[in-house]
Amino acid sequence: MGGRSLIRALTIVVVIGLIWPSSAAAESTRSAWSADTADLLPAGRTEVGLFGPARVGLQGDVELQAHPLWFFLAPHMGAKWRHHSGGSWSVASRHTLSYPTPLLSVLSREGTGGVLPVETEVPHIINLTQDILATYALREDQRLSARLGARLAAALGESTLPTIDVPLAYSRGAAWHEGFALEAGLSWSGRVVATLFGGLALDLFLLPAPEGSADDWHHAVELTPQLTWRISDSWALMAGAKFVQGSYPFGEQSHVLPLFDVTYGWGADD
Repeated sequence: MGGRSLIRALTIVVVIGLIWPSSAAAESTRSAWSADTADLLPAGRTEVGLFGPARVGLQGDVELQAHPLWFFLAPHMGAKWRHHSGGSWSVASRHTLSYPTPLLSVLSREGTGGVLPVETEVPHIINLTQDILATYALREDQRLSARLGARLAAALGESTLPTIDVPLAYSRGAAWHEGFALEAGLSWSGRVVATLFGGLALDLFLLPAPEGSADDWHHAVELTPQLTWRISDSWALMAGAKFVQGSYPFGEQSHVLPLFDVTYGWGADD
């Protein structure tokens, strides 16, 4: 079995393990503004970002996630499911099923908004993203998190879909072409002073290179510092940057992308 086939098989095993129900009892650690950690939103709490996803805390150790702006162009639904909470540790898995075909079809056009060639045949793509998150509470308002994830995709029908060789899109879309991709990350989040909170995330992506590439694997490294002003229990304002270094079919490049978001939350803790 070749190296890529072995990694693909291990990826499938990991994904099945993430999906498989856990029998461990869990008392959820729930807190507002808990994105990208293993903590869940309180049951009845909803948070909606201007650019980020909407998140809804439910009973039974589950949180639902979807992006209002992208939902109709790229239908998707995500869930974060708590598996363990005890002492300073909490563990959750996050699962997202998406269908990006309508969005890719819209991007296949001439003129403004055209990213793909107008004659591109876009297949029906089913994309499954899974990751497991472990969070350690350094203290009440400080969190250290690690995640390990995999993306699996199936492309059905005729396809002339090229890779989208720009930061973020290339790493997130690699599985559409090669069937799988791997990723991992470390992050810190916590109070800096008063109502000002900080975050720092390092994410790594291991991507099977497209056929004809000089290398078997491509990669992406993303470093994301950010500051969030929690104006109240209902409003938060975030600003930051994403530093991206990655390899593409044409070579390696680095980019710096600005980040900004406004989030409104209500219910439970508001």
